Amino acid sequence: MLKTIDLASKNQQIGTFKAYNKDLDLYFYGISVPIEGGSFVIFRENTKDQKSKIKLQDSENKLKAILDSTPDCIVLIDRNFKVLAMNKVAVEFCLDAHKKTMNEGDDFRSFIFMEIAGEFHHLFSKALKGGISKFEKEVEVSSKKKK
Repeated sequence: MLKTIDLASKNQQIGTFKAYNKDLDLYFYGISVPIEGGSFVIFRENTKDQKSKIKLQDSENKLKAILDSTPDCIVLIDRNFKVLAMNKVAVEFCLDAHKKTMNEGDDFRSFIFMEIAGEFHHLFSKALKGGISKFEKEVEVSSKKKK
């Protein structure tokens, strides 16, 4: 923080910084604007925002650990078939079955086997309307059977 303020003053450039005060348990950020003879510094306390981000990241890490510990292939997609998240099993399966890596943002339709496309689209539509369904089918993948 002090280094940013000092550099802003010496270089006559605006600088930004983030900091945490352990004794006060406060997060804050600021901006240092050079002025004649020094710097004008604006601080903003953002502890609530930072703690919320930390808590959300912790929850995401726990959920990811749970998803990655199951042997099931799990892929979360949005209404437009955009991949939002997936577990390790799904990534490995897609690489094995389709010879390409599934990434967040990909169009999931390119990972649907032709022989199950009709049933998948029907059940996906049902899910979008709040319905619950389960679908399991074996498909042949490079001389191995996978579910």
